[in-house]
Amino acid sequence: MILQCKNCNARYLVPDNAIRAEGRTVRCARCQHEWFQQHAEIEIVESPEIASPPIPDLDTIIGSINATAKPLPEGSNLPVKRARTPAGLKAMVAICAILIIALSLFIVKPRMFGIIPSKGMVFSDIQIQKRSSDTTNTVEISGNIFNTATTESKVPNIRVILLDSMNNPLQSWEFKTNGEILKAGATMPFTTGDLNVKFTLAKRFVIDMGTPIELALRRKP
Repeated sequence: MILQCKNCNARYLVPDNAIRAEGRTVRCARCQHEWFQQHAEIEIVESPEIASPPIPDLDTIIGSINATAKPLPEGSNLPVKRARTPAGLKAMVAICAILIIALSLFIVKPRMFGIIPSKGMVFSDIQIQKRSSDTTNTVEISGNIFNTATTESKVPNIRVILLDSMNNPLQSWEFKTNGEILKAGATMPFTTGDLNVKFTLAKRFVIDMGTPIELALRRKP
C-alpha cells in the first residue's frame, strides 16, 4: 500500500501487513509529521453477468453449409516430406526453456536458492543529519528496521539514492548486512555513516532495502 504525508505530500510504499487492522501511528521521514494511518480495505466489485448468445442446433449448422466436393489434384495424395529440425537447434531451445524456468523460480521462490526475501521489513524513526564545511557536505541517515512479519527474517541490504528536483538520481549508496537475523516484531538500529554529497542540486533522499536480487529488479525512482 502507499502512504502519503498530508503535510509535505511525500509518498512511501510499505507492505500491506505493515498497517494492522486497528491502524497505527506513522511518521514522515522528510518532515517528521506524525499521523494515525487506518488499515486499507480492498473492495471487491463483482462484474455483471453477460448473457451468451444462443447456440444453433446441429441441423441448422449443417444446412447452412453449401460445399461441393472437388477432385484431388494429381499427386496430392503422396506423403508430405517434412523438414527435420537440427539437433543443435533442439538443444538450444531446451536450454533456453530450462533457463527461463530456473529464472522464474528464482524470482518467485527465492528460498529454493537459499535467498530469504525481505517481505515484512520496514523503516521507522528515520533521522537525517547534515554537516557542511568549506570543502565537503556530508549527510548521515539513521533509524530502525522493524520486522512486521510473523516469522524471523534476515536483515536486508539498504540502498540510499540522492535525487534532484526532477527526481533524477544523482548518487547512490548500498550497504550490505552481515546476515543478521531479526525476530518477528523486533527492531534493529542502523546508520549509513557520513555520506559525501557531491551535488549542490540535491533535493531529497530515497531509502530502500531488500535482497540484492530485489534491489536489482526493483525500479529506481
